[in-house]
Formats: sequence, C-alpha cells, structure tokens
Amino acid sequence: MLVMIFRLRYDYGAYKFILLNWWGISFAVTSGAGLFLSWFHEKKYKPFIIGAFVLFFVITGVRIYFFGKSVEPKNILTYKQVEETKKIIKKGSVIVTLYDPTATQWFLYYLRDVAIRPLFYHHPYLGSNNLNAFANLQGVNGNISDMRYLLTDDKQLFSSSSSRLIWSGGPYHLFEIAGDGWAVIYNLINPNGLEQYHGEQFFWVGGDDTVIKLAAGRDGELVLTANFLPGPSLPTSNVRNILIKTNSGYKKIMQIDSSCRLSVLLPIQKGENQVRIIALDRPAIRVLPNGDTRPLLVQINGLRLQDFK
Repeated sequence: MLVMIFRLRYDYGAYKFILLNWWGISFAVTSGAGLFLSWFHEKKYKPFIIGAFVLFFVITGVRIYFFGKSVEPKNILTYKQVEETKKIIKKGSVIVTLYDPTATQWFLYYLRDVAIRPLFYHHPYLGSNNLNAFANLQGVNGNISDMRYLLTDDKQLFSSSSSRLIWSGGPYHLFEIAGDGWAVIYNLINPNGLEQYHGEQFFWVGGDDTVIKLAAGRDGELVLTANFLPGPSLPTSNVRNILIKTNSGYKKIMQIDSSCRLSVLLPIQKGENQVRIIALDRPAIRVLPNGDTRPLLVQINGLRLQDFK
C-alpha cells in the first residue's frame, strides 16, 4: 500500500486496497497502536514514538497542502456550467472536442441527452476499449458540415470566419457555426508526449510521426502557424529539416535554423484530415545529460489555426 502511495503515485489503487482489506487494516492499526502504547510507558522509547507521530502528521499535512494546490478547480460548479448550453443548443447538434479529462467526464454527465458528434475527448478511463463513453448519448453520425455548434475547451485550436463565440463557462466554449468556413484541431498524437510550460502546450518532434487531426467544414487552404525551436538531441547543428504532409497527398520540406514562428498553407478536405510532421534528421545524442532518451529534435509550441485563404 505504501508503495502504491509514495512510489507509484497510485492513490486510487491504495484506496481500493484499503477498501477491500479493511479488516486487515483495522487489525494492523489496532495491534500497532497497542504496541506503541506499551512502548510509550518506557522512557527510552518515548522520544522516538513522539518523533514518529510528529513526522507522520507533518508529512501528511504537507501532502494534503500541495495536493490541494494542484487541484484546479476545487468546485464542481465550474463544470456544471456546461449544462447552460442545453438552452442554447435545444434540438440542434453539436461537435465536441475536449482535451481536459475532468471537463470530459462532467460534459458526458451534464449533456448526456444532447445530440453530439464527438471528434475527440480525453480521459484515461472513458477512452478505454472496454467502455463506450457515448453509448447512452444521442450520437450524431451525419455529415460533419451540417453541425450547428462546436463545444471545445481550447478555443485557440478553433478557426472560423463564419462562426461566433456565443457562450463561455468554466473551461468550456460554445461556438455557433453559421457557415462552412471553419476548422478545428481535435487531436494531437505525439510519440514523445505533450507537455506544458506556463499554461502553453508544446511537444518535441523526433522518432515516429507526429499526427495532427483536424476537421473542416469545406475544402480549401488553411493556414497553420507555430513556433519552431531546434532541440538538444543534435547539438552539432542548429539546422533542422522536417517533412509536413497530409492524407490528401500534400508534402512540404521545411528547414529550421533558429527559433522562429512559421506558417504553412495546407490544402485540406471537407471533413476529417490528418497532418503528419516528420523529423528528417537523426539524433547525435541517444541519452541527454538529464537522462532523457527521447529524440528531441524540434520543439513546436504555440500551435494555431488561421482562417481559410
């Protein structure tokens, strides 16, 4: 149990262990308390026992304090606000793309009777192969361009000249789609993971392909912009070469020689699209000084969609 809590950081597993073995835990606590009380009467053990209790409560208090600071928000009412969108959507249909796992699970609860078209949702449990999170919802399988609304928790990854933001509450943003000139990044799959710095998401390109999934209301050319930075896995050169290609056959090789912000004009198709980013260089260092074994060739941050050209 202690291994689950302190080493594996799997508090929920420890909770289940305690729940299933409550009788054993009760016996151990009672026996231990009796043993401590018997030792407490001996003066030579008293300082150690008092010190152990003080240390236990200090460590527990510190863990509770930092856990409380790490949990944002602390009130379910932040997520309950999404229920207000029912009055706006009414009998319309909505595209959903959510990145925050907590925002996902409460959205599924509060809008369980709304007609939705899920593009992407992130939750380690709801996304498992053994559970269809949308099984009890009124799913929509129609043409994606016929959707009237889009609900997201990251409006920076949504672009549209024919839509407008009509509601915001908690982490959620609801857009009304008035035409077909819209696009949204709904998933980002990166073999080196996704990270954050001061609230801004970034990721490292290298090794297997980085895949950006986006949906659009019509065919056209869409501008994708981002900041590019050479990574530490190739310290002998600041020049990086990357290949950008789409599932429609578009290919472009870009050269990066310093930290810069670049734009790519992508031809995309109506519906769902895939953009792949591939690092063409090979790492010169397999293990970085900090022990990181990932091929960190190019950092990408500030990913944004701009309107159709």
